[in-house]
Amino acid sequence: MLAQAHSKPQSPEAFRKLSCGCVRKPSARKAKKKGIYWGIEVAETLRWHDWELGKEMIKHLILKNVHEKTQKLSYRCPSTRFFVTVFPQPITLSPGMSLTLPIIFRPTEEREYQDSICFEKAEGGEFSVTLRATLPDVCLSFPAAVQLPICAVHSATETSFPMCNVGDLATVFTWEIPSPFHMIPDYGMLNPGAKCMIKVVFQPKKALLYEVAATCWFGGGKKQKTIQLKALSKYPYLQVSVPAEGDEAVQPGKFRSVLCFGSVPVGTTVKKHVEIFNLSVVDAPCRINRAEGPPLQDRVFSCDVSHGVVPAKGKLMLCIQFQPQTVGQHSTDYFTIKSAGSLLKTVLKVTGSCKGPLVSFHQYSVDFDWINLGENLTQTLKISNASDVPAYYQFDIDSRGSVFSLDHPYGVLEGKRTRELKVTFQPTHPISYHRRVVCLIHHQEPMFVDFYGTCHSDTDKPAILQARHLSWYRTNMVRGLTFYPPDMLNGMLKDGKLQKDGKGALMLLPEIPQDQPPKEYFEPDSMSEYFYDGVTSDLALFPPHVSVSPKEYDFGGCVSLHKVETLPLCVTNHTKGKITVVWTPSHGSAFKVSPEICDIPPLKSSAFRVFFQPIQLNRLYAAELEGFAFYKVLRHYSNIEEDATICPSWCLTVRLRAHTYEAGWEHIIPQYSLDVPKTFPPVAPNTDTYCSMLLLNLGTSLITFSLNQAACPSVLVKPHSGYIMPGGQQIFFLFTHPVNTVSQQHVLPLQLNSCPGYTKEIALRSCGESLNLVLEGDGILYFKPLYIGTSSTRIYTIKNCTRLPMVFTWKIHQSDSKVLSVSPTAGILQPYEAMAQAWTFTPDKETKYLLKAMVFVSRKSPEATSSPESVHYTLQVVGEGALGTIRAQKRHLDLGNVIVGELKSCRVVLLNDGICSLKYILSVEQKITGPCDPEEVCSDPL
Repeated sequence: MLAQAHSKPQSPEAFRKLSCGCVRKPSARKAKKKGIYWGIEVAETLRWHDWELGKEMIKHLILKNVHEKTQKLSYRCPSTRFFVTVFPQPITLSPGMSLTLPIIFRPTEEREYQDSICFEKAEGGEFSVTLRATLPDVCLSFPAAVQLPICAVHSATETSFPMCNVGDLATVFTWEIPSPFHMIPDYGMLNPGAKCMIKVVFQPKKALLYEVAATCWFGGGKKQKTIQLKALSKYPYLQVSVPAEGDEAVQPGKFRSVLCFGSVPVGTTVKKHVEIFNLSVVDAPCRINRAEGPPLQDRVFSCDVSHGVVPAKGKLMLCIQFQPQTVGQHSTDYFTIKSAGSLLKTVLKVTGSCKGPLVSFHQYSVDFDWINLGENLTQTLKISNASDVPAYYQFDIDSRGSVFSLDHPYGVLEGKRTRELKVTFQPTHPISYHRRVVCLIHHQEPMFVDFYGTCHSDTDKPAILQARHLSWYRTNMVRGLTFYPPDMLNGMLKDGKLQKDGKGALMLLPEIPQDQPPKEYFEPDSMSEYFYDGVTSDLALFPPHVSVSPKEYDFGGCVSLHKVETLPLCVTNHTKGKITVVWTPSHGSAFKVSPEICDIPPLKSSAFRVFFQPIQLNRLYAAELEGFAFYKVLRHYSNIEEDATICPSWCLTVRLRAHTYEAGWEHIIPQYSLDVPKTFPPVAPNTDTYCSMLLLNLGTSLITFSLNQAACPSVLVKPHSGYIMPGGQQIFFLFTHPVNTVSQQHVLPLQLNSCPGYTKEIALRSCGESLNLVLEGDGILYFKPLYIGTSSTRIYTIKNCTRLPMVFTWKIHQSDSKVLSVSPTAGILQPYEAMAQAWTFTPDKETKYLLKAMVFVSRKSPEATSSPESVHYTLQVVGEGALGTIRAQKRHLDLGNVIVGELKSCRVVLLNDGICSLKYILSVEQKITGPCDPEEVCSDPL
């Protein structure tokens, strides 16, 4: 019977994920294509899919009258037995009415079937509908071609395209892709109706236009389909440029590849930017690497980017940081910017120097003249910082226990500032006082200032100490006369054994009139004077007149307030006269010395006792004892007959520490900041090197410190011990003497607040720097063969591979100087700096040349006297002088007949049969033969 068709619901299995990452979508049958025949609308073809053997499958053919008249028609059954319908009967369709005709398909074997059903109209005419049953098929759909973005050589670009399974069966696919393309995924499985995205990656190795076919195999490897892949690759071109600063002008199109930081304050960080321009039309990946240069611990330049992509016709900003650590050091480093594949390398040179404070006194002595006992006098001392770098300074004197005190013994002096310090003289005994005080400055050599004054009482009136006495004393000391007391020197003057020089100082009579002139006093450098004191170091610039032992002492823990701790103190008189030792009393201090005044015979020692009597438990104690030793004969000016024999007093100091922490009581936790370099400044082997260290007390309590010199004997440090007031600071100087070029690690323990748990290990490195110049190409420079008399110039690089600057000088044998020259011939190479030099070769005869040039290098500063004065390196230059000729491939060229006014061209091939390049000038000479007008010949331009 005729019946209406109903659609079949979709199965939930229509949606499920595939192993290749694809999602299956429901199969969508194409809408039946319909036709209209004599007013009857009907499908042109009726199709059967997914059929099975042994089963009947019914489809419905719908006929609709779209005409405005009633239609009558009949039909014939399909001719084969595989398609069956109801027995034929007349069909009448009113306008707009439809009829459903069931068609049954009965397959008997697995193959394709085709038949038709024919309809006839009563008025005449017929049409047919095709009946077709097809087998399941495999079919993939994707674009015929894909265009990839333009790409830089050795880089990669990518794009994606969809691939759909429009067939009836699930299929496994595999891609065959020619290089330099590849696909992701390159194999997988797609269910019917499923779709996946295929990524195409383009990684070219050459700059070419690529157009290749990629093949997709599917259907069990029986079917294939291709897609055209199109891509273009180009070489990138990167250029580094340093932007102009301020009013600095840079010509358009000009690139600068040297970044100069100038002079930067020590310990600060300065940032500058560099631009990497991409002049090509492709995005350019690049890597930023540091060229071989300073060791890791010596690097002061850094870059925040190690890799990136510079957009086409765009730029990438790099931030370079400079953080110098050694004052006076000039730093050079190199960064290389390499494009992908290292096809192009651009070098960025960065330079900078380190500046520190520049502190000086307006006067280097403070004269208090004389005052009476019980009085005090204040003078001013101006200190200036000529640099724009702030300066941490500290006078190495305990103003609480000294006759000389400063209102600001430590502090920070800002750049370009002057500070007026008040120095107070408050003597405690009627003697002449002199103390040479060192002013320690972080990142600068220390400075010395002389404080001196005289105190009178009703009974004792010593000679007034003046500046000329200090000058005479130092000259007399160099001449070995200060170990004699003034009365003995006066007797020698009377006896004619001594005399005065032109400046008023004493001198021994020369045994021979033509003998060497007497010694003069020369101011030693401040570092030597500070360290070579015979106490910190075994060396002393001058032997001591009076010494005290020990110079430092730690009482340790003293928990009994009723018990007085004592320390034996020994003062030795090394002179040939009787001396008096006077200790400065410190009221309110827990440390006292007894006796306060004592006479010591010549070349003898005397014992004193230091008493420590604390007044409070669980606290720290520290102080510096001050004493003055002088010749006893100087107690009254009447004992002095000759002004030149006056000798200033010698200052003695003893540093003391103690604590009263009970067992189980936690010591105060120190709040501090420590600024210490990682390495000593570079020096030549067997040369002294120094650095400073700054310890800040950030807390509200006293900090005591002690450096264990015995744990690190290779480094001398001064001061060893002491204390820091709340908010105060302590500046240390460290000294070492590297004997060779082997890097040495130093570890110096710093204990704070007398507690082993508060020990900081300070690690520093030192190394002697030998002369080391590296010549490019292992010291060989090649020139290609040259025509005799012509010149060729090549760039050759030399590099200083040390942390010290060096001076270089090229020397060429006089016989070779006619054919070989270099520019520049001499100069200075900063640490780790490379310099490009221009070498010019001008052969004067036909021969092979093997020339030798020598470069001599030496230290820029003459301080390294123990290192070799200079080292030389040899450069071998290989070249050849040659002759050559140029000939034409054809000696004669016949252009035939040429019509007047016409143009005819020809090609002239020139050949160079020699081994050297030749320059040539091509000229044309014209000869006119035959009958012609003489005037035209003269006016012809040839």
